[in-house]
Amino acid sequence: MTDIIEQPKRGGARPGAGRKRKLPGEKEVDALIQAFRREGELAGTSAAKELARLAFRSENERVRLKALTLYYSVVSVKRVDISMPTEHNKPIIYLPEVMPKPAEAIERERQALERF
Repeated sequence: MTDIIEQPKRGGARPGAGRKRKLPGEKEVDALIQAFRREGELAGTSAAKELARLAFRSENERVRLKALTLYYSVVSVKRVDISMPTEHNKPIIYLPEVMPKPAEAIERERQALERF
């Protein structure tokens, strides 16, 4: 009887195949999103609707402000200032120096063209 060699079940045989690794924080975020979706389906609403209800219909002003702060911190675009120099003192791409063709090479090219 031959021994069967089992392949590990951690991806495929090709490089890059299989499930992508998640960072430690991504697992918790995914679990939190799934929990919010499940509870929203059971309650017949969603987290976004509840946050909007708290932001606009709550009697407590502090709750409204916190809900709006949370909304803007998640939805608003973060601006990243990337400063680029406008003038360059040195070239960005260095090209090789252009050397003149030797006279022998020019003579060989001329002879090759005369043959045809």
